[in-house]
Amino acid sequence: MATTQIDSENPEVIPTTSSSSWFSNLDPAFPTTAFSMFTNFAIANMFVYGVTGRARLAYISGALTIPLSLFVSLKAATEDFERWKKMRHLREKGLPVKLMPYPYKFDWEDHEIHLRQRKLEREIKNAENLSGTTQN
Repeated sequence: MATTQIDSENPEVIPTTSSSSWFSNLDPAFPTTAFSMFTNFAIANMFVYGVTGRARLAYISGALTIPLSLFVSLKAATEDFERWKKMRHLREKGLPVKLMPYPYKFDWEDHEIHLRQRKLEREIKNAENLSGTTQN
């Protein structure tokens, strides 16, 4: 039985299955973003319908809040991820989140591992394409 060593030249590649990849690869801000979009849609819809009594106008105004809510949530998540990356050295020292100069809201560790894994898979695929060893 042959054993393979895992080192810097042969990193371990964890295969991803298509069935579980949809829900296991979400970034930590996804639930907050989805809840924010739904809540803003519902509140705008109820407010406009309550004031005007016109269902079509209420639906359109609710739908117009979706891009705004999505933009604000994604901007906040991006800023939070940048803060999380800045505080890497303090996390490695064991400093609690509440004492950090730029506290972050979400734990992005699994997301960053997934990003590194995807980058590694792309590099391996590109290297195989360049060397011509891909088999169809």
